[in-house]
This record gives sequence, C-alpha cells and structure tokens, in this order.
Amino acid sequence: MLRSICSPLIVVALIGFGCGSDREVSPPPNLVLVTIDSLRPDKLRPWNPEAQAATPAMDTLATRGVVFRNAWTVTPWTAPSVISIFTGLYPPSHGVVNRDDTSPPGMDTLTTILDAAGYEIGDFTFLTGIPNFRNLGFPNPPLIKGHRDSPDSAFASWLPQPQPFFAWFHLIEPHLPYGATGYRATRVRIAGSTGLERAQLRAEVPFGTVEFETGDREILRDLYNEDIEAADAVLGRIVEILDALLLLDNTVIVVTADHGEELFDHGWIGHASTAIRATLETEVLRVPLIIAGPGVPAGQVSDEMVQHVDLLPTLCRLLGLDIPRPLDGLEVKFGGRRITSRRDTLYFDTSTGGNLTPVDRRRDRLRGVSNGRCLVARTVEADRPAFDRATPVTGDTACKDSIVRTLTSRLNTWEEEQVAQRLSILQSTSVGAAPSKEDVEGYAESIRVTHPSGSEPLAWDDTLGLIEAAWTGKAEDYWIEYEIGRGLQAVSGAFAVNQPRLSVGPFPRSFWNDLATHNPYRIRILAPGRRLKSPWVVFEIETTAPRP
Repeated sequence: MLRSICSPLIVVALIGFGCGSDREVSPPPNLVLVTIDSLRPDKLRPWNPEAQAATPAMDTLATRGVVFRNAWTVTPWTAPSVISIFTGLYPPSHGVVNRDDTSPPGMDTLTTILDAAGYEIGDFTFLTGIPNFRNLGFPNPPLIKGHRDSPDSAFASWLPQPQPFFAWFHLIEPHLPYGATGYRATRVRIAGSTGLERAQLRAEVPFGTVEFETGDREILRDLYNEDIEAADAVLGRIVEILDALLLLDNTVIVVTADHGEELFDHGWIGHASTAIRATLETEVLRVPLIIAGPGVPAGQVSDEMVQHVDLLPTLCRLLGLDIPRPLDGLEVKFGGRRITSRRDTLYFDTSTGGNLTPVDRRRDRLRGVSNGRCLVARTVEADRPAFDRATPVTGDTACKDSIVRTLTSRLNTWEEEQVAQRLSILQSTSVGAAPSKEDVEGYAESIRVTHPSGSEPLAWDDTLGLIEAAWTGKAEDYWIEYEIGRGLQAVSGAFAVNQPRLSVGPFPRSFWNDLATHNPYRIRILAPGRRLKSPWVVFEIETTAPRP
C-alpha cells in the first residue's frame, strides 16, 4: 500500500488545547478545487487584458492569490489530466492512459490524504461515475443528482460541514458543444456550415468529418466566450457561498483547467477526445491556474513554470500535510511575496484520440518534453519506428540542435523512469489484468445480469441520464466487457469493478443523445476468481427529445 501518514496542523492544535493553552487556534484551511473543462488561459483577463470574455469572479480571485502564467497540463484530454492532479503522477505512472483505465486501488490521492486527515469530502462532479475516476477516494454517489442540479446549489446545501472540508467541482461549460454551457445543446443557435452546426450540437467533432466556412472561427470564438462567462458565474456563486458563511478567509481555492482547446489555431477545433486526434500544441497544453487563500500571497503574478503534477505536493504543504511518495510533482513554494518552482522540464503523454481512441491504436502514444520554449514531440505507433518532431513554443531560435538533443535525452530517460515507477506502483497495490479471451471461454455461464434487461431501450427521462447495471453475485472483483457500435465505429474493452453493480453518469440530454448514436451496446460480466461469466446482454440508448 502507498498510504502516507498525514499530520495536519489540527493535531498540533489539539495537543496545545489539551495542555491547557487558552489561545484560540484556527482550524486547518479548507480546500476547494475547481477544474474547468477545455478552458484556455489566453481567453481570460488575468492572462490577457484584451480577452473578450467577462470573468469578474476569476478577476477578483486573481487579486486574492497568485496567477500562474506558465502553467501546463500533462495531456490534452480529461481523464489522465485529472488523475495527475489528484496523484501527482504522470499518466504512464498512474496508468490512466486509455478509456476504462483506472489508477490502482490503495494509491495515495489528494482525496484519500485529506480524508485520512479528517477532512469532510464533497464531490460536486459527474466524473466519479466513470471508470477512470473510480479510485480517487470520493464517496459514492456524488452530491449532485444530475446536470439539472447546479453544483453551487448542492454546495450551499452541503455547507456548513464540520471543518475542515474538501470540495471538488468540475465545470463543463466551455466544453463542446459551444454556446450550450456544457453538454446541454438542444438546438442550433446560428445556422451555417456543417461544421458550425455540429459544433453547436455535439460533444465530438471528429477531425475532417465536417466542413467549415469563412467566418465560423469568429462565431465559435464568441460562443466559447459565452461558455467561459457561464463557468465564471458558477465560480462566482461558489465564492459567494464561502464568503456568506465566513469561510472564505480560511479556504484555499484552486482554479485550473484539465486542458486547453484549439479554436482553428491549427486547422481544427476541440482537443484529443473531441477531435479524435491528439496534438501537443500549446493551445491544448497551456492551462490557467490560480491559487488563493491562507499561506498564498495576494495579488501576485508568477511566471514560474508549473505543471498539474505539482499541485498535490504544493497543496499538501499549504494544508500542513505530509507529501506522499512516489511522486513526479515538485512543490511550489510561497516564501513571503516570492514564489519559486524547481521545475525546468515539462512532460506530456496522450493516446492518439483521447477517450475515443480506436481499440487497434490503444498502444500508440504521443509523448512530449519541453523546457517551456521548445517542445519535442514523439510519435509511437505499432509496426512503425518512433519519430520525433521539434516545435518552437517561443521564438524561432528556441529549438537549436543542442537544445533538441538535450530534450530528447530527457525524454528517453523519463520514459524509462516512468516504466520502472509504474511497475513499482503495481507491485505495491492490488491490481490485476483483465482475463484473456481464451481463458474466459472456459468460464461457467452462471452470472445473471438483472439490469439492463435489453428488452427496452434506456430512456433519459426514466433514468435522468444515469446508466446502471446490476448482476447476481457478491462483493468481489469483476470485469465488465463491452462492445459498442458496429463496423468502423465499433469500440470494445473491459474495466474492473469491485461490487455486483455499476452506475455511470448521470449524463445531460445532449451527451445522452451522443451516446445513442453509438448503439447497440453489449456487456458481459466476468468473475475471474470463480471462473464465472454472464451471457452477453444487448441494449440500446433511446434518443431523447429536447426540452421545450
């Protein structure tokens, strides 16, 4: 097990109180983490004074803390990025590199560390119902009932909790479709090209599948700015709730994005999982980052280079907790008005199409290394030699031959270190591989799936966007095999659960309708420990009519 022993400041406070101290001791700081999907920093005024989106909440928060102008994600899609924030590890180490991957149970995460330190835990996201995020340590189910609920309203109902507390929000407003404040698209607001209309209706716009016209860039930019403003409004309400309850001064608030977004900067829109084409362009890798609260100087702007993996050690130190090991992240230190980071190299890793990477390309990788001025990207594909490409991030001379050689050497070393670290983590935690197809053929077919029945399509109105499965059995390790769609659009895979049921979602209406385009769905349950399986169950997702 990798569990660390955390010693929060509250322990010191309690010891002092027990010894007869009559000095009033403040509780440990609370923590609020707000991750905003697909948000670019250059569209925000704290980073770009000429940005068109009005973001009063973020502007005000910037005056209360530190704006990091040189912050980077680890990948251009959500799951590996979020897991890296919570573990302080790069994707090859924590293992979430493809659809269905889950970090090993027993691994230290920000949530488990805070839970062990006595923090109340609040999950105001929909992500923890997805396999990638299952071992983050959050209670199940989340505290929002679906996308009809506003997370700030659920937060207001949850507070006041005993302090200290940790609350996580994942805001999806800037994600495709644009102008729909998240996945809530019901209609095309601005008619036009096939690309313009799809970008207003669907969460995916696969590269090369639609046509755009002159003027679409400006229209979609304006819709994207509207979505940014909608996300900022939610952030503002979260801060107002803290302020009204007199909790703001003792709460560390972190605002960042899981990744950025391309807006025709390189010929397309979106990011790896929406374009189904991963790139390591600056627009999808650079992210906003604000840290504000106790222990953080107010009104500061830092050009220190930081990456998502650095958040875990930095927050542990701010909250008075021990920093776990192993760790890829480096602590950012706040010394008075001086902010220092020891990071001089950035590393990136992604599958070729994010969450929608085809099964036959799951082993293909796009990796990168950068010193902040030059980026060396490495493409690794099956049956082809790997090849590197150097791209300047700033200035035409940023990628001199000597610099490229140094970065390439660092990337080679990093890849080797990540493999060794991954093996060490797997040996220290309880995780196994999915059973082979050949082995499964010998299983007895005695597990019965009780839901879904497959006789009727799953309707959004009946489930409020939640997809649930249940089967006969006891609490043990299961694997769920799935096959989705037909022909060239078909995907398949497997992921582990540790109980005889599964709940995924809830999904908003427009995302639900996207799922319906991939019908049919086939699932089978495997219990490797007892060599049992279920028959395949086939079901469909019913398209729902838009709400009036």
